[in-house]
Amino acid sequence: MIVEQLTELLKQRPARPQRLVYASDATGCERKLTLSLLGIPTTDAVSRDHWLWSAEIGTAIHQQLQSLFQQLYPDCQIELRVEEPGVLSGRIDVLARIGGKLTVIDIKTVSSREYRARTKIGQYKDQINLYGSLTGAEVGCILLVNRDSGELDEIVFDIDNERAEALLNRAAGIVALAKSGVIGRAEWFGSQYCALFCPYRTLCYDLDNTGFVGYNTPTAIEPEVFD
Repeated sequence: MIVEQLTELLKQRPARPQRLVYASDATGCERKLTLSLLGIPTTDAVSRDHWLWSAEIGTAIHQQLQSLFQQLYPDCQIELRVEEPGVLSGRIDVLARIGGKLTVIDIKTVSSREYRARTKIGQYKDQINLYGSLTGAEVGCILLVNRDSGELDEIVFDIDNERAEALLNRAAGIVALAKSGVIGRAEWFGSQYCALFCPYRTLCYDLDNTGFVGYNTPTAIEPEVFD
């Protein structure tokens, strides 16, 4: 009974209205993003309750690691809000000067299988490239945390400002579509990720699944789904 009550409480959290593209979803499905920006009510919940709890565990791990970063780098900034006005927003886990270089650190908690397979590294890098572009950081770091075993790994790379610019252009195009009342292309339609996670999947089945074709570079990246 307690588990069911806690899970139901988690499900009842109100969704925040979305006015900009989130950096973490900058390569997300064009249709899902335009529907969110248009304020269309969602039609579906996450299909498996344990994924909700995985997100909660990830938040707790973030908070603990951020407190350690504050001890390690007293001048670092945590939970730093950044925004490209009218287009995109995000929250940086840790921004610190390491070895003389301003570095964006993004903490990602994943399952053991994803920790080994690393199917989402490109998506994570895109998010950090955007943060780097918006802050002037030179270096990005993915701090990968295996929530099953407790293993940690770091993936360090130079910020790619050209890639960030392309993603900002894509986000600006998606915002423009929503402002015009246009629903974007169903780039993930019929995929496993769409079927399990998309909050609009039922609505999407009833729409034209060719969608609007306009600017299209870069296109959505669909993460592989693991249990």
